[in-house]
Amino acid sequence: MAYTRTIVCLANSIKHYPSRCIAGKEWGTEGAGGWLRPVDDYRIDEGAIKQASSLLQDGMQPQILDILQIQFANPVPHGCQKENHLILAAPWQKKGKLRWTQLDDMVEIHHDLWGSGNSSRSGINDRLSQQEAACQQDSLRLVKPGNLRVVVSTTGAAFNNPKKGMRAKFNIGRTPYNLKITDPRYTEKMREYDEGVEYPIENSIVSVSISEPLNSYQYKLIATIFMQRDF
Repeated sequence: MAYTRTIVCLANSIKHYPSRCIAGKEWGTEGAGGWLRPVDDYRIDEGAIKQASSLLQDGMQPQILDILQIQFANPVPHGCQKENHLILAAPWQKKGKLRWTQLDDMVEIHHDLWGSGNSSRSGINDRLSQQEAACQQDSLRLVKPGNLRVVVSTTGAAFNNPKKGMRAKFNIGRTPYNLKITDPRYTEKMREYDEGVEYPIENSIVSVSISEPLNSYQYKLIATIFMQRDF
């Protein structure tokens, strides 16, 4: 049976461009609840949300921190992505916008991001084996990073594929991380940043997600970077 949920949009990142990965926390009169990730048909683009499937009542696309009312068909947990729910037809209904103080109240306390000790050639503690990922009970987190810096780097150079990407360096507790950023607001700004220079981002909150499997691994991604000055 179809059901309706209201969420705060805390991630609207790139997945199989121009489709998106959208996720948020349930929202009600008592504030935020658990994570929920709207997904489309998994037989197409691993459940990525097509733009036509996420239209608002005014024809616009949802934005970060929008409070959204969405209709769903049923839960569709997929590996460690236990937060997934299959969407029904658009339009989605926008019910408001979150404030910084409300977002700050939603921050979670974690000692690390799904463990450490597994790093790719480009990152630090940025991936899980599929076996490790299968043991996780969640795939989305909202945290305050320590000493966050963003940097443009050339990834894949060793494979003759010098593609530029934006990465985030930070700490959670004493654990260092270097994760790929999929927040489109940053990937669109790459031309404004000098390659290899670390740019500090103060007083920030980030949404972190675990990706779909890729070559036997699942990667930890920065889906959204929130800064107080944006509010």
